[in-house]
Amino acid sequence: MLAHFVNSGHDDQTLREVHNRIPAPEFLEWAKEKGIFEQSPDGQVTRGSQWGNPRLFCGSVVEFQRLRESLPSAPGFDNAGPRPVNEVQRTLLLNQSVGREAVHSRLREDVLENIDFRVFATSAQSRLEHLKRPELGTMLSSESLESIGPENKDIQIVITDGLSAEAVHHNIHDMLSVLEDGLMSHNFSIGRHILVHYGRVKLAECIGDTVCCKLVIVLIGERPGGNALASRSMSAYLAYRLNDTEVRKQAVKYSGSQGIRYEYTLISNIYMGGLPALEAGSVVTEKAIQILTHKAAGNRLEEIHKESLNRII
Repeated sequence: MLAHFVNSGHDDQTLREVHNRIPAPEFLEWAKEKGIFEQSPDGQVTRGSQWGNPRLFCGSVVEFQRLRESLPSAPGFDNAGPRPVNEVQRTLLLNQSVGREAVHSRLREDVLENIDFRVFATSAQSRLEHLKRPELGTMLSSESLESIGPENKDIQIVITDGLSAEAVHHNIHDMLSVLEDGLMSHNFSIGRHILVHYGRVKLAECIGDTVCCKLVIVLIGERPGGNALASRSMSAYLAYRLNDTEVRKQAVKYSGSQGIRYEYTLISNIYMGGLPALEAGSVVTEKAIQILTHKAAGNRLEEIHKESLNRII
């Protein structure tokens, strides 16, 4: 999600050359041994024959190929002097353009017409306001609040655009079908799905408090990462409502926060280049079961779950 292709290595060395500076001594000696830098008798440091060559750190062509596959946000490593070659730069600009387009994309209800949902709005009145004032996306509008009340279900699923409506469009159908089947097979009661325009992660708390459910699952578009495919990456935030007095005491003790009201578990990178949507449905289902069974989420859940496994072993 947060992987980005940057030119900082090239930029740093360019600044050194412009201002007649050299790298730290230890780093310089190491880089000279690798052929990354060369140093003249008068002390001037320039780029060496291995400058900008990550193949240097791979033992074989296969290992380098695996490195490339693990870095989808890096469109290439070849450079022309202090900058990437034209092909790499063009790919980088394309990826950035796709990412910007995803950020400004709008949640299309017609794409989601096969899903049974009710539509609400946040306090953000426009896409621009949603982007400039994140706090508005954490609260339902007054009109929406008037039309919803306590439902006392186990789980409420919320679908919202976040920072990429395209991520929702591309993943929600496959993921939701598996998620619904998994949750219903364990006899959890589920509220009718909620679709919200201009939503943020903490909208989970406003909705959870309003419908009085135990767990809110927010399916939301992530901030686009470094390549075009990552603009379709969605996340699932599982927000567990600490409504039980004893459970909340345990959460306060664990977190050290007297004001804690929710605990969160995150499943991220849901897209074809990361965690496929169908598989994500199963992963989120399993995590929801753990949360409701152990009455905990986030790091506290992981510790409880680990202790349970140790007792079994």
